[in-house]
Amino acid sequence: MVMQLTVDHLSFCYGARPIIQDVSFQAQGGKILGIIGPNGSGKSTLLKLISRVLVPAHGRIQVDGEDTSQWNPRQLARVMAVVPQDTQIYFDFTADEIVEMGRSPYLGRFQAMSPRER
Repeated sequence: MVMQLTVDHLSFCYGARPIIQDVSFQAQGGKILGIIGPNGSGKSTLLKLISRVLVPAHGRIQVDGEDTSQWNPRQLARVMAVVPQDTQIYFDFTADEIVEMGRSPYLGRFQAMSPRER
């Protein structure tokens, strides 16, 4: 499944301080997109907006032409996951187990992944 992410005229402020101003781009599934810039330039804020941790002041985010602001959290989790660089895990999980946690939107309550799905 190849998806397309569209960020359309996105803007965001922390209080009165503008952080993201009129940002637009498209990212095609199966391609690599890098976001570069100096510290404090809004890279992490942009990712938080795309993943709906933050709400944009203006603009919209679409996946395959659908506005993600209309999706419930489970729908969003089925197409997107973010692991922040400053995440602290307080349990002894392997990297595979942490990645498998991203599959939870596809599983029922108390259902585990089969070895074949891993």
